[in-house]
Amino acid sequence: MSKNYFSAYFIAESREPPLEWPPLHVSSNMISLSSLIITDLFAGKKGNLTERAQPVGLSLALSIISVIGNIFLLIWQTYVLRAELILIIVQLSFISLEMLLGLVAIVLFNR
Repeated sequence: MSKNYFSAYFIAESREPPLEWPPLHVSSNMISLSSLIITDLFAGKKGNLTERAQPVGLSLALSIISVIGNIFLLIWQTYVLRAELILIIVQLSFISLEMLLGLVAIVLFNR
């Protein structure tokens, strides 16, 4: 579900901005956050399928960095639109749920 939501979020954010932003600034933020979230989802999926704690732990570490990136977009971005505010809050809730379930998986895998 997080993968589908992130795809919709990326499409919504990669459109032509209605306000004046430096083009390199917008693309570098989206590329770095996108690559981070894709790697996070891949590591979490691999760790869950192989039932190993190390990839799930890597996914948790990347999730923390993703939360920091989303908070950056929410607070310190030049312009924050209301739609972006809603999208980022929903994404933060998905990441929080992913982190909680990742902790449960690590505990179960280390039994």
